[in-house]
Amino acid sequence: MKPYSTLLLALNFLFVTNIYSQTGAGGVGNSSSNVMWLSGDGTAFSDSGITPATSGQTVRIWNDRSGNGNNAFQNTAVNRPIYRTNVSNGMPALSFTGNLFIDGPGLGMSGTEGYTYFVTFQDTASIVGGINDGNGQFILDRTSATNNLVSLKPITGNVYAYQKRNNSGGGLGGPSSTTNINTSAKIIQMRRDYNVNYQIRYNGSLQNTLADADGATTPPNPRIGRHATTTNGGLRGFMNEFIIYNFALNTTQTIIVNNYLSAKYNIALSSNDLYTNDDAGNGNFDFEHFHQVA
Repeated sequence: MKPYSTLLLALNFLFVTNIYSQTGAGGVGNSSSNVMWLSGDGTAFSDSGITPATSGQTVRIWNDRSGNGNNAFQNTAVNRPIYRTNVSNGMPALSFTGNLFIDGPGLGMSGTEGYTYFVTFQDTASIVGGINDGNGQFILDRTSATNNLVSLKPITGNVYAYQKRNNSGGGLGGPSSTTNINTSAKIIQMRRDYNVNYQIRYNGSLQNTLADADGATTPPNPRIGRHATTTNGGLRGFMNEFIIYNFALNTTQTIIVNNYLSAKYNIALSSNDLYTNDDAGNGNFDFEHFHQVA
């Protein structure tokens, strides 16, 4: 059982009170700042948004829970991801096989503001590339081959990398994790504090930072599960949840969202694992304390 502390009590208070005052993931943010929130539970549809997908069906629409209507879609039947139940901690996910993907719309985000992405996924096999190229398997990319990039991929060195590039085509590269590629369910957080730095976190732990002097970088329409143009250049595995904020989350907000995802998908955090109500001894409330009413 994890010990209680003053900070823990404060965070537990935030978990409960923010359920009623906010609509963002874990109670952090609202529709003005949480611009996209996709999760497998209750928001994946086999058609244009009327019929919820059942296990084994392909997903045409993955509806946005943020309140912004930023739904992801795949109109080409052969490229649609597959809905699967009971993937991580009994929760559903979308399954990808390398050439399956689903596209989000334009996010309406400025090139001169920060952002924070959370990608919760499980990759069952990996093909690596370089931090400065389009090779390998992309877990997240963009819908067209434009300059600006906010991507996630495994790279040479057996680690995960947050690949970025600015609107003018400069600054290609990015920070990488120190945790090796593995087949466990995981939470990777990619954060840009504009004109300060880029950060990558793995299961809540800050693993690398890189100074930001890149200038305007407009987050592109996200392609979830594959590279923009490369056939079979995508995720082999499952996507549980995908969340985007249009600002750089602070430390407390980061802890809250990571604890929400940790409890929901039974992913052990490397640091600040503070939410205790998901412990068996405390009632095993993995999901209930984080339920949001959109």
